Amino acid sequence: MPTVISTASVAQAIDETYGFDNLAPLAGTWRNISWPSNTPLVWGRQAGKFTFDFEEVVFKFSNMTPAIPADAKIVSAILRGRATQTSTPATFFTVIQVNVNDGHWNLPSASGWRTASPVGTPSEADVHVRNLGLGTIVDTAVAPTHPWAIRDNTASRYLRAGQGVEVAVAGTLGFVDITLNRLGAVGVGNVWCEVYSQDADGLADTLLATSTTRLASAVPAAAAPFRFTFPAPEQIALTLGQDIVVVLNGDYPVSATQNIAMWWTPTGGAHGAFQLDGTGIGLDDQNYPMQDSFRTIPTTAGFVVWVAPRFFVGVDYDTPSFAALLQAFLHSGSYTEGDPFAVSVARNLLFFPAGTADRRWANFAHASPSVQLIVEWTILPDRLFLLSSRGTQRHNLKAATSRRFLLPVKRIE
Repeated sequence: MPTVISTASVAQAIDETYGFDNLAPLAGTWRNISWPSNTPLVWGRQAGKFTFDFEEVVFKFSNMTPAIPADAKIVSAILRGRATQTSTPATFFTVIQVNVNDGHWNLPSASGWRTASPVGTPSEADVHVRNLGLGTIVDTAVAPTHPWAIRDNTASRYLRAGQGVEVAVAGTLGFVDITLNRLGAVGVGNVWCEVYSQDADGLADTLLATSTTRLASAVPAAAAPFRFTFPAPEQIALTLGQDIVVVLNGDYPVSATQNIAMWWTPTGGAHGAFQLDGTGIGLDDQNYPMQDSFRTIPTTAGFVVWVAPRFFVGVDYDTPSFAALLQAFLHSGSYTEGDPFAVSVARNLLFFPAGTADRRWANFAHASPSVQLIVEWTILPDRLFLLSSRGTQRHNLKAATSRRFLLPVKRIE
């Protein structure tokens, strides 16, 4: 039976390589597009002055050629990468997995609210909701430790940030104080506060009230409570136990150096979810803002272990075949011919060496080839028989197959 070889490579796209390391336990994840252009794709451990752990990289392949049909039989599937650096002699166990579509990484665009709270330890922003007399309706009362900027990069990843709360004292909405700070001048544009109902997941749902706007330039450079006022038409009644989301919004120009940040802490109480709204295009930090959310990307059952050999600069290295994992993805029911593939390589936490040991593959900016997905597959006999009954398809198929595969196939019971 003839086989077909399909290939794809990691492109220079903001969502095609993604992962997490121990330097970002809060924001949790990184995008290779934000690294220097000569930065390789790294996984494993780099023990040094600050001890970096690059635990995992997920490679997304959206340019598979030719496309693989859902009923193909996978013969072999490997990742191939060219080493950018000679590694230490130490070997370590790398776990390979294949992701299953979840409606976020596999779509050209996935928009909406995503929780930024790690599982078990809800993150919370410093938010104080007040009534018309400045009395407390609900206060998260957290000591914020980290900024989370909105409208802070050219892809507009984070458009809004919000904090879910439950009304502690019934009252009429009058003011909201949110701890904010300003990075850079932010010379034009405004910020304002919105209050939403919560959906079943605790995320912002229906807009209930909007504050008056304030100049973005009025936000202090140092983190401090910043007050928003709700005018008479927006002074809604809030009832005891009502679940709402307090949201920071703005219309100032998107910039990596001039923006407004909402301050939060990863060790908050149980008021509700700290959350982000924006547009993700796959494996990025809008769709998976935390390590926890990144780790929830579904995978096919099982994994393949690769004892990663020592890398020598300029040499190509192949992973073991993970054909069974890719086959399971094709049969998962969520795959349609032409869909992208995502494959993760991660250090094994149980058998990980204590010393310096990492592996570095060329990224899209290197002169050497970027990481490739190489799949060998074939068409199942029943599919060949089906195609042979269709005139045009049969004509095309003859050019690529021998006649014996066009004969009726007797099914073995």
